[in-house]
Amino acid sequence: MKKYNRKATMKLAEWAKTARFADNFLNAFGTLLEDGADPTWRASSSDISALEQLLGIGGTDFDDRVWDLLGIVGNILSGGEGLECLPVRMDSIERTSDEKTHCYGLVSLVDVLAESGMDPELKSRRLAWLLDHVRDIGKLLDPAEWKLESRPDSFVFYVPPLVNALRNDVAMFDMLMDRIELTCDERERARIMNLYAEAEDRDGNPIDHFSQKTVLHAAVNMMSYASDDMKHRIVSFVIPRLLDNGASPDERDAKGLTPYGIACEQMESTLAGSPELLRPDNPWREFGLRDNQGRLLLARLLEKLVDDLEYWIWESCENDRRDIERHEEALE
Repeated sequence: MKKYNRKATMKLAEWAKTARFADNFLNAFGTLLEDGADPTWRASSSDISALEQLLGIGGTDFDDRVWDLLGIVGNILSGGEGLECLPVRMDSIERTSDEKTHCYGLVSLVDVLAESGMDPELKSRRLAWLLDHVRDIGKLLDPAEWKLESRPDSFVFYVPPLVNALRNDVAMFDMLMDRIELTCDERERARIMNLYAEAEDRDGNPIDHFSQKTVLHAAVNMMSYASDDMKHRIVSFVIPRLLDNGASPDERDAKGLTPYGIACEQMESTLAGSPELLRPDNPWREFGLRDNQGRLLLARLLEKLVDDLEYWIWESCENDRRDIERHEEALE
């Protein structure tokens, strides 16, 4: 906080934590910026910063004021490092019975926008501002390179922002992909495409059984709940674009499944019936791969089919039993 006014900075941080009325917050933001406040500072690693709060304010009524303030913030930060170098927030996502945080989720500025409920056009405009103040897109999108205020004495979970953008706002995903293709070489693009959603223990060691999905895994997983239009977009545009930029169909999740394995397990007919969509070079190689328990894909699917069938039979018998009991009670 060397070049900032400490008192103004702490006041702005308090406004960020308690902001309920956007109008009042924006007034305070502008005034305290003039007094020399640092809009990126937070009192603790789990507090939302004033900049995050500003980026997340929706509503066209406030957009002009937000845009003006972002312009001022951009000028203030222009002489330093890019926004990708700012410490990210740590949200408490799981607590123990004694209310101590058991797991933190890392939240980047891209995540703030992706998970906001604002109008897509406003969101795209804010993302454009953010990207204009980033010097290294790879660092912005790679959780392993994010800066933490301090290492928590608990688990940390993170999701690559490209995955979050795809899940929440495909226009944001497209903007990020445009910037990646514009500024990154082939090797760097492939590295970003194959980043994992992961968890680490308190010593920073990966937890092998936790998630481990790439953006290609996420795209395939979305097919199980997406609208028909979105499914078409995923198959026709998203997956080919990811593959063209180096996304590997060989990457495995925590279960040892490739993206195609997920498609089969979810019984997603479009992708499962056309393995060449995910592996154009050698689609049938999928059936020779084993999961983390050593099972071939067909063996895994047969086990799942048997389990599902047993559950269906059990549930059907339970329903019949309850119907008989209700009928007997009615006779009494």
